[in-house]
Amino acid sequence: MPADLTLVNLNMLFLRYGEQAERERHIPLGCLYLTAALEKAGFKVDFRDYQLCEADDPFEMEAFLSFVANPARVIGLSCMANLLPFTLLAARALKERYSDRTIVVGGVGTKAVEDKLLRRFPWIDVIARGEGEVTGPELMRALDGGHLARVRGISYRKNGSVAHNPDRPRLRDLDRISFPAFQKVELSRYQGYGMMTSRGCPYQCTFCSVAPVWNFES
Repeated sequence: MPADLTLVNLNMLFLRYGEQAERERHIPLGCLYLTAALEKAGFKVDFRDYQLCEADDPFEMEAFLSFVANPARVIGLSCMANLLPFTLLAARALKERYSDRTIVVGGVGTKAVEDKLLRRFPWIDVIARGEGEVTGPELMRALDGGHLARVRGISYRKNGSVAHNPDRPRLRDLDRISFPAFQKVELSRYQGYGMMTSRGCPYQCTFCSVAPVWNFES
């Protein structure tokens, strides 16, 4: 059965020192939570963690395109701010090679610049804002013939302009969401393991981006 969505994790810690490179592989909890929610809703997810790319230079675009070869009809790219520039280039390369695919970008990397991204980079079709466990399945249904205007928490183009649907309320009861889809990864390939006991941070430190990412700023 073909996948409905190829979800690519681009949340990476990759450092280059001259000719040497250091990588840290951490369990991609956010993407695995999203994968679990999508599959619970009946969608088949082809999950690919780009942290596991074995290329000497993972920022070489042919290495990326090889890793994401033959994607599903919808491609989701999840990134943090440090990988946003690479994600934009990767999305362009995907659209050039697979012009019929719908490209959705999510993760905290697009926070507060959704409008600018959609106006400047036409190869991005949709930006998902905030948590994805509810938005993801609703967006997939809308892409199957529904109405994007009814999906809270997304930004997209409509009639030549950019539309920003209302924000989706944050998830308050984490016990109601499915456990991460750990079956999609080989845990032994990772050096960093974590668990999630809350979403966001209640503090409002001025030097930290976590509070505004979760709309906790005063």
